[in-house]
Amino acid sequence: MEPAYNGYAHFHQGLDIANNLYTPIVAADGGTVVFAGWNNFGFGNAVAIDHGNGLVTWYCHMVQQPAVWVGEHVSQGQFLGPMGSTGASTGSHTHFAVMKDGVWVDPLRYLQ
Repeated sequence: MEPAYNGYAHFHQGLDIANNLYTPIVAADGGTVVFAGWNNFGFGNAVAIDHGNGLVTWYCHMVQQPAVWVGEHVSQGQFLGPMGSTGASTGSHTHFAVMKDGVWVDPLRYLQ
């Protein structure tokens, strides 16, 4: 159970990568930004990148507004924003999540 959800179980559809506040968050791969800003469903300040072929990655809980905007093409390794703890979060981390054809999938399958 996670404290951010008041002890209730929930499906955790991503990978939490903890580090210090303001640690740079970078794009896992190139693509087009399809979301950048505040997410009302627990992600806080977040970015979503469409990589094509039905693959979208999410980078969540940034301490401030993202450094990229919707429609911008980003490159692999490009700075997206600083790590934080916004939204449903209890400490500085990045929630990294992957959607394939609109379905949450295990992000470890896409990381090398």
